[in-house]
Parts: sequence; structure tokens; C-alpha cells
Amino acid sequence: MSELLASLRWTALFTLVLFGGLPVSIDAQESPGFADTRARLVNLRIDRLAANWLDTYSLPGLVVALVKDGRPLLVKGYGVADIASGVPMDPERTLVHAPSLATPLTATALLQLVDAGLLDPGVDVNAYLESLQIEATHPQPVTARQLLVHTAGFDGRIIARQVRHSQDLLPLRDYLATRMPPRIRPPGQVSVYSEHGYGLAGLLIEEVSGAPFAAYLRRNIFLPLGMRRSTFDWDRDLETTLATGYRLEGTDLEPAPRDLRQAVPASMLATTASDAARWMLALLNQGAFEGNRILSGESASLMLSRQFSHHPSVAGRSLGLREGRHYDSGEFFQVSSGSGFSSAVVLLPGRRVGLFIATNSRAPIWGMIDAILQPFVGRAPEPGKPAEASIAQGDNPHVAGFYREAGVPQTSIAKLATLIRQDRLTESPDGDLLWRAHRFRSTEPPLLFRDVDSGEPLALVRGDSDTWYLAFSWGLMESVSWFDSRPVQLSLWVVFAALFLAASAWPTSRFPGRQAKLDPADSFQPRWPLHCASLAALFHLTFLITLAATLAWALGEGAQSLAFGVPLAVRIFLCLPLVGAALTLPALIGVLRAWQQSSWTFDYRLRLTLTVVTLLAFLPFLNVWNMLGFRF
Repeated sequence: MSELLASLRWTALFTLVLFGGLPVSIDAQESPGFADTRARLVNLRIDRLAANWLDTYSLPGLVVALVKDGRPLLVKGYGVADIASGVPMDPERTLVHAPSLATPLTATALLQLVDAGLLDPGVDVNAYLESLQIEATHPQPVTARQLLVHTAGFDGRIIARQVRHSQDLLPLRDYLATRMPPRIRPPGQVSVYSEHGYGLAGLLIEEVSGAPFAAYLRRNIFLPLGMRRSTFDWDRDLETTLATGYRLEGTDLEPAPRDLRQAVPASMLATTASDAARWMLALLNQGAFEGNRILSGESASLMLSRQFSHHPSVAGRSLGLREGRHYDSGEFFQVSSGSGFSSAVVLLPGRRVGLFIATNSRAPIWGMIDAILQPFVGRAPEPGKPAEASIAQGDNPHVAGFYREAGVPQTSIAKLATLIRQDRLTESPDGDLLWRAHRFRSTEPPLLFRDVDSGEPLALVRGDSDTWYLAFSWGLMESVSWFDSRPVQLSLWVVFAALFLAASAWPTSRFPGRQAKLDPADSFQPRWPLHCASLAALFHLTFLITLAATLAWALGEGAQSLAFGVPLAVRIFLCLPLVGAALTLPALIGVLRAWQQSSWTFDYRLRLTLTVVTLLAFLPFLNVWNMLGFRF
């Protein structure tokens, strides 16, 4: 009877874990036999999940590494690394592109230098950099700590940040010397993801340690932890073991181009599931694994605790990871998707659980994460919904207006994307904030609101002068001035286009009231200024008409092309306003002479003057959108 009861207990446990996702407390002390049994049951459960994902999401393959309580619970591969050859996903040997783990590893390396006393994270990085210096565009300096939490204030840069072949990747110092974006915000004010900020962190590691970035991590992190296959060095021949990335075209999987980015420390990690497990185990164990310490306990805790947030109620960042609020114990994570891959690392320090998952095509990664972690941790409680009426509305600032994504570049032609990616925030009569399809109500005035349906927080953050930021759990939006708002800018485009259309036709129109008698020596003068002005207007009109199609291309299929550089056709297109600006100069000279020549009619002088004024007004408009010149 006792044997039958024991059999029934194990059968019930198996069924619950495999099919129901039995939440097992991982804080309890377990006997080795129970832990081994649970490991086998979790393996069976994830096997079932993986088989379903491969079929449902048309995934070629994936790898999973799950660790708990200081040891691997599962390290496994599913599907194939390459469809043509049929090579399976090997968790020990198959390298996967894992940008999600790149920034945490870069943070780990930088904190090693802090532990060694070679770097002060609160000191101006210019004190350590030799190959380039960050311009003092703001009184506050940029520090290493700010680089790790993305608060250095750098602009985004998406043009020419990728290459098609690994041999075209430049040394960090060479790339950043010409492509490091400027600072557009005071350091420490808001957190906006900066790929180039982490590139600068990698350069800082090189110049402080005296070793190339990839070599430093190999010697000081990968080898001590036994991560023997991991690398940031894409000059090596990785093709034989790097999983082929795929994209779904219709119902077929086709090889996708590699997502090769110049800011190597932010994204260019190739690793295995087994190697990822070792790093997670070290970080969850206060920086040590199998007797090898890569971080002090203090530094490890900085990577697993909040180090910056826009508001206490809004998820923030640790040094190298994002803070999440999906689970009841809290988590720190990094998720990335790109051409032919998706990857994620999730660490639950309170539960001593770590998960790494990577696929060789795009995948709904958070749904997969939730399914895997379900037996180990509960979902975070739903945020409390606000009261029926807003609280102390008189204390809330007025922040209605248009907002853009804070990470969209502002100092290159990519700023044009903000014309499309703007959303309007309005205030209801009762003081609620209306954003997209959501209503947010004040709960902790004057800076915190919550969604009346979901309870999700929205924090208001004050920037410089009249700038406001909307801090959500998923990202940051930045207010735009009335002049930069989409309605104003699109209206200006229409007005300029109409004026240029009229001006380009003026040379063919008659000028009533023109004097019949002209000095033969001056008879040619009434024509060339207006011809120059009309021709300039024609170039600008052509530019505006073509701009709409160019913008639609750049935001669609052209986005990937621009990541590799600016095509010749776009460069030619950007020459149109330069030619128009050049023709404006002789037209301006003609205006000045027109008012000096009494033989020129008032009607002629007025038309020419209005045309030149329109041409001159168009120049600052072009400059606002970085279209006067080649600003990439």
C-alpha cells in the first residue's frame, strides 16, 4: 500500500508540474532527491513547451539555460542551428547572437575595474579617456556610472551603425572618434537607452585596462568562469558554430543578414546556453562561481538592485540591467530582438533563479519567459487602481501637448521620424491625463498618475525649461515645443510648398504696370534675380514633394538600409536644398539692387522680395530638421 501511495504522489507531482505549472517554493530547503526529481520534471515540461514553440512560432531552433539555487536546472537546445545542414542546437557548442547579455557583461567588466581601484565610477570619464574627449556641452560631466544606467544624455544614432560583414567592424576608438553622438540632455536627468554610451563604456575598459575590449573580457570573465566559447571578437571564424539567423517570409524561413553593429560592447556577444548559465550563477552568487570570483559582492549587488528610476513607483535600472515588475519577487532583465534572433536574460535575485533564452529567428520572447518561469515564481500583484476622482488636481502641472520617443535622434536627419512618432497628451476637465487609448488619474500628486483600468504608473519628470517627460514602465516620452509639433510642422510644409509653387511660375507671368522705357544697359537686370529666386523655389518644391516619399521609405523598408549608411540617392536628394540655398544668394543680391533701381516697378520688387523672404525663411526650417547639409 505504501508503495502505491508513493507512486500516486509522484504521478500527481509529475502531472501538476508538467501540465499545470505547480508553483514550487524555491526558498525552502530541499533534499537532493527532491531537487533532482524536480529538475527532471522541469526538463519534461520545458521540452513540451519548446516543441510547441518550434511549431507555433515557426522557429528553427532555440536554447534555454535555467539555473536555481546555485546550480543549473536545465541547459538544453531544441531544433536546428542551421536548416540546410540540419545541425542541431547544441547548448554546449552552438553560439547564438545574444545582445541581451552583452550590456550586462560590459557592466561586469567595468565594475571589475572599479573593484580593482583603477576606475572611480563617479569621476568624469574624460579623466580616463585618451583617444577622444566628451565635449562639455553641459556643466555636469559624464561618469562611468551614468553610462551603465543610460543617463549620460547622449543623442541616439541609428544611421551607419551597422556593417554587412564582420571584417568591416572598426576598432572602438576609430568608430567612436567619428560617430560618437553629442550630448543633448544634462547627465543624470533621465534614462534613455544609448547603444553608443555602452560603446564608450567599452572604450573606457580598453583605455583603463590597456587591453582590447574583447581580449579583456575573455581573460577576466570568460576564462575564469569557464565560458570558453563566448566571445565579442567577430573577427574569428564563427560561421561553423554560430547559429544561422532566419526570418519568416510568407510561410518560409529564409536566412537573415547578420545584425552586426559597430558599438560592439552593446550588442556583439556570441555565447552558448552553457556559458550564459555560468555567468548567471556567478552574479546570483555575489560574483563568484566554482571558487572563481569575478566581482565583489558589493558590485554584484549593484547589478541586481535599482540604481536609477524616474519615480519610486516606476521600474528603473540597475548597473547593466533593466528592472522589471512582472513577478512577485522582482526581477532584472535584458531583452533584445533583431535580424534573425531574439534573446533574453532574466534574473530573480530574491528567488536565486536565472533564465537565458535565445532563438535564431524573431520570437514573442516574453510569452516564452512567462511559460518557463511559471512554476518558480508568482506574477506580481496587479497595481492598485486609482480612486474614482483625481486627488488634489490643483497640484498637478499642466503637461498637455505633443510627445515623441525620447530615444529618437535629434541631431541628424533621423529626427524626421519624430514627425510620425508623435502622440498627443490631453487633460480632461476633471484633471485626468488622456494618452492614446488610456486614461491616467492622479494618485500621488503632483507627479504620479495611474491607468484607471490597469493601474500601470505614469510619472511626470521635469526636464530643462519647459521640457516634460512621461515615464512609463515600457519607456520614456519627451515633450516637443509647439513649433516642433506635428500640426504646426505639417502646416508649414504645406504653406512653403504653395509659396514655392507660385514663385516657380512667376517668371512666366506678366507684370502689369511695368514701365515701358528702360535703360538698355539695365534691360537684363529685371530677369536674372527673379529667375534665380524662381529656380531656387523649384528646387525646394521638388525637395518637399519628394520628402514625403523619402520619409515613408526611411520609416519602412529603408530603415535597415540606412543602418548601413546613406544611399547615394538620398545624398543626391539632400543636395536639392543646398542648391536652392545657393541660388538664394544671387536672388538676395537682386532684391537689394531692385530697390536701388528706379526703373524697376513696385510690383516686380514686391514679388521678388516676397520670394526671397520665403526662401530665407525656409533655411532655418531646413536647419531645424537637420536637412541643410549632410547630417548623418
